Amino acid sequence: MTHLQESLLIAVRDGAVDPPTEALARAHLATCPSCAGDLAALEKRGSDVAAALETLDGFFDAASARASVRVRVARAAADAVGSLALEADGRLASGKLSVRSVSRRFRARWIRAAGAVLFLAAASAAAALPGSPLRRWAGDLIEGVTPGPAAVERPSPAAASPEETTGVRIGVSEGPLQVLLRGVPADGEVEVRWVSGTEAAVFGPLGSRFTSARGRIEAILTPGRVRVELPRSVVPTSLVVDGRIYLSRTPEGLTVPGPAIREDESGIVFRGGDR
Repeated sequence: MTHLQESLLIAVRDGAVDPPTEALARAHLATCPSCAGDLAALEKRGSDVAAALETLDGFFDAASARASVRVRVARAAADAVGSLALEADGRLASGKLSVRSVSRRFRARWIRAAGAVLFLAAASAAAALPGSPLRRWAGDLIEGVTPGPAAVERPSPAAASPEETTGVRIGVSEGPLQVLLRGVPADGEVEVRWVSGTEAAVFGPLGSRFTSARGRIEAILTPGRVRVELPRSVVPTSLVVDGRIYLSRTPEGLTVPGPAIREDESGIVFRGGDR
């Protein structure tokens, strides 16, 4: 028996296939325990990732975090000063070290110690911030995706508007390409731009969460404007918003079942899904 590929199972899980394809896949799943088990495992994995990211998105008090970092740095610096002072007293008493040498060594070692504490404290605080790349890397590790040139998530320096944004960009030289958006409000907008090259990207407001894998980007968005960049040369390509197919591009052409507001050669602007 021929089994369904994992990419198709993921698309079925996320509602990213057209109705005829889904009907065929569901018919196969009804008679194939192996594929049905694979689909169940994928659904569980997606739920586990979502739950883990929700935990990371708990309330974060930035002011308290900064105060805590300052206290830790001051404490570590004081400990370093005390340790170095005791060492210097001992060496001066024994005549093994001059006052000038103590001063020079003291400054160098104190700076190194303080720098190391600052680096570790900043890294720990960054991992807890919503939208931090450290959080998204954690999501990839939980999902089982191995980061690489075409799968690493990173915020883009570009912005779609004066508002601050965050996002992810991946390399994709051939299809299928799937972009799945969740949390788009009914009064929101999704701007799709056709771009040259072999990179796809999604940008959303700060606080949005992103995961990516080969040929796939998924975003859980906070309210605000969303921009999607899709390479013209990659087919098939699909955009799914809250479980509804907004566009599908195949070698046969482009279909746009989503609620388009404007459409031209450069792209399409959709309104948010009906609630």
